[in-house]
Amino acid sequence: MKKMICILLAFLLLGANASASDLSIKEYMQSNYTKALALSGMQNFNGYCAACVAYQGIAHGIHTQYIWANGNQAFERYSSITRTGGGWLTKSYPSKEYSMKQVLSMQNTDDFSGFYCPIVLGFNKGTASSAGQYYGHAMMIYAVRAGTVYFTDSTEPVLEDNIYAMSIDDFCTRYSDKADTPEEEFVYDGAIVFYKNAPNGASVATKAKKYTLWENVTFDFAASGATSYSLGVDKDGVRVMTVHSASPSYNAQFGEAGTYTAYVTACNAFGFTDSKAITFAVGSLPENAFITSDEPSASVGETMTISYGADFATSYAIGITLPDGSFEVIQTTDSSIDYTFESAGTYTVFATCCNNVGYVDTQVININVE
Repeated sequence: MKKMICILLAFLLLGANASASDLSIKEYMQSNYTKALALSGMQNFNGYCAACVAYQGIAHGIHTQYIWANGNQAFERYSSITRTGGGWLTKSYPSKEYSMKQVLSMQNTDDFSGFYCPIVLGFNKGTASSAGQYYGHAMMIYAVRAGTVYFTDSTEPVLEDNIYAMSIDDFCTRYSDKADTPEEEFVYDGAIVFYKNAPNGASVATKAKKYTLWENVTFDFAASGATSYSLGVDKDGVRVMTVHSASPSYNAQFGEAGTYTAYVTACNAFGFTDSKAITFAVGSLPENAFITSDEPSASVGETMTISYGADFATSYAIGITLPDGSFEVIQTTDSSIDYTFESAGTYTVFATCCNNVGYVDTQVININVE
């Protein structure tokens, strides 16, 4: 009796605030799944994916009535609902415009304290079974937190075996076609995000911290429950760019060297949330060029690592003068090479550090080979 009361209290608290840690998300998924089974009158949802999604939606308070659909009808059916009976709004992401990984990545947040924004995924085809091929598949994701997808499914007869947490990449691999079967599996149709609060855990990221003039800078946005974004970019405290976007990413180039600051405002119909600011540098010619070797001397036949680099460099040309006076050039985008010395004498080495603006040379180093 005490255990049942604890489970009920956990459900009521988490249902109201739908938050907290990895453990509490899993506890809430199991609690809501249990309630969904009770509402359905079924012993399990094994093989009944659409019923599994529909009753979980009712248990979670999203819907007040059963949503009729097979798995391969789920995306079309749920995306036609703009406001649910429970007062939730929807945002649809068709597969022809957004990949499954894009949807999961844009809903990802490192903040465990915010509300859940459940996601329903629809597949035109499911598993390789005859039922999976004919009826497709549907499933519910409760949250994407710190790169982990928390979701339930309907493929196992035991309730606990349908509660999952796995990385975004592993999730996308699981729900994709398998090469060892002749049938095409898990043909993704689209995703529907349900939300009833302002976005949670807004973030913006760039793939690097240093760029050259006019180099492409990709800003990636994420926030649970966001339907659009507003990107602001400042330089030296002065706004140089404001962009409104429905897409979770934006590409830009900058023609003036300096340090830039960027943040994103994630928006939906209930409000907005600002991310923390990030900084990145834009430079002209490569700066602070250097070159080093493992040792100042080597033996004939020995392989040595030569390292080099420069701020804002994107490629390198390594110039090597051999003991016989011949000259060798190695072109690469890597910041080191492994070089084998084939003959005795002094090798003179330097690196030319390049980008789309120009180049600078490092100092020269000498390596004595005996």
